[in-house]
Amino acid sequence: MEGKVQVADEQGHIITYNGNGWVSEIPGEFRVGSKELKQAGLKVTLPRIKILNMLQHPGNTHLTADDIHQSLADSGEEIGLATVYRVLTQFETAGLVKRHHFEGGQSVFELDQGAHHDHILCLECGRIEEFCDEEIERRQ
Repeated sequence: MEGKVQVADEQGHIITYNGNGWVSEIPGEFRVGSKELKQAGLKVTLPRIKILNMLQHPGNTHLTADDIHQSLADSGEEIGLATVYRVLTQFETAGLVKRHHFEGGQSVFELDQGAHHDHILCLECGRIEEFCDEEIERRQ
């Protein structure tokens, strides 16, 4: 990928790929890109960049491999489910994502931003919310 590519997400955030990684135009926003892939010993490939981009998209904080695969397919990307699983496992091994096993059997993935937090899971709809609580932190 040469040159500069800009993508606007649904909230109007401009995300720029400049050959050195995905860089958000929003100050303080956490982004992972090609630099982090290379530091983890991973080649920068289109499937890896596409999957990273999906995990960084606002509102996509906890996704299953099936969610990612379906969303990529819906946007016209031809990335197989086995590739999605392989890339997510590579990201987990490299410390770029965390895998969580919640009620319901499917693993969900989120970017590892370093800060500890806990999760609340709705058993009816499957929605996952992150939260931090000082009392829970003291007991852990």
